[in-house]
Amino acid sequence: MNECFALMKFKESFFESKSCFCNHKLASWKLEALAAVFSGLFTSKGSTSPIITSNYSEIPSELGYLSELTHLILSTSVFSGRIPSRILKLSKLSSLDLSMNSHPYFGTNLLKLERDQFSLARNLTRLEKLHLSRVNISSPLPENLANLSSLTSFNVKGCRISGGLPTRMFQLPKLVYLNLRCNPFLVGHLPEFHSSSPLRALLLSGSSLFDKLPVSIGELAC
Repeated sequence: MNECFALMKFKESFFESKSCFCNHKLASWKLEALAAVFSGLFTSKGSTSPIITSNYSEIPSELGYLSELTHLILSTSVFSGRIPSRILKLSKLSSLDLSMNSHPYFGTNLLKLERDQFSLARNLTRLEKLHLSRVNISSPLPENLANLSSLTSFNVKGCRISGGLPTRMFQLPKLVYLNLRCNPFLVGHLPEFHSSSPLRALLLSGSSLFDKLPVSIGELAC
């Protein structure tokens, strides 16, 4: 039942402001119905997420109680503030997309992920997709991201990342897509690549890495 109460809290957060627009399906959520169908709502890979505008509210930390959650897609929802650490403890997540929560007029990043929160990545052993485009990180990426052995897609475009890039990330056994664009303070050198690497899409424009490509990057096309 904790999961059901968390969902109801999530619903309420969208109706607190009279000016917010919510998907009409949210209005019909009832605690009893959620209790009956909860296990099937969030584990179907074929399901789609409702389109929600949150009116600059924070992501409800109660979402962290949804222990069976496998897909959490909150992109372009205009959420703001610090990303709740509880979300990063959802060990069954295979897809987490918090991208493009930016101001619609000024383009400023509204969500913030602090570097110490990345230590919670050790919980996300099943994570395949991690998209954080336009989330304000403003720090180097930690080495422990290389522990996400199931990761296939990683997007940190425009996150104000600074410092070097963990070279172990390029050794992830399933990483196919890596987007590092629009991070001008991301510095350092890319490692040598091998034809056995699963990486097929590497986006670097707008970072200092773009001018320092190893010759072996051509191996990725083989």
